[in-house]
Amino acid sequence: MAWDGPCLIWHENLLDMKTEFIVKGFIDDNISALDDFPGYPPILGSISEYKPSEDDVFVCSIGGRTRSKCIQSILDRGGEFIPLIHKTARIGSNVVMGKGNQVGAFTTIAADAKIGDYNFIQSNTIIGHDVTIGSWNRIDSHVMCVGGTVIGDYNMIHTSAMINHNVKIGNNTLVGACSFVITDVEDNTTVAGNPARESNMKVLEKVFNYRCRTWNRQVYSSAFYGRWSHCLYK
Repeated sequence: MAWDGPCLIWHENLLDMKTEFIVKGFIDDNISALDDFPGYPPILGSISEYKPSEDDVFVCSIGGRTRSKCIQSILDRGGEFIPLIHKTARIGSNVVMGKGNQVGAFTTIAADAKIGDYNFIQSNTIIGHDVTIGSWNRIDSHVMCVGGTVIGDYNMIHTSAMINHNVKIGNNTLVGACSFVITDVEDNTTVAGNPARESNMKVLEKVFNYRCRTWNRQVYSSAFYGRWSHCLYK
């Protein structure tokens, strides 16, 4: 991890934590999920039934709507989720971070940003100065949150979206891939486009399906739709 200056951490001090762990295994409700992946640590049990041991710590790799439910299920049984920040991520001066956050490779979190708990911030993303992010958010790769942005809780901000200066994103919203958000987004709203406007997910799905059919290039269109459907609907 690269540090531009002192970093204040809510609840956990990253500088005091281990940098290396032994991977004990995975927990997954699909017990056979790794059958075709030799060499991986074993699946130790289901998410709903696994009983954490005293020395267990957890990282959640689920990024969708079920993420909070899975984490809360483990927390309710006494489990602990550690922060996981890639060594190439850059953390600015006076950044405040909460519990269990994940920050991907080459992501930048600029000075005086404040980030809550259990957020999943993927690679090559920029969180600008003085940005405030709540908890339980998924922020995909190549997203840019310009300085002063405020993001609430339980939001999904998809690949290459840009949130403009001082824009406020509410709670439980979805921002479509490649969107440019220049106005505030209310709670429980889906927005997409440039500039981003409130959208209906069923309408968006019909648009992408139509484009894939009319291009008549099965390999390319499948890749395009697969990528965008992952960004918009997963």
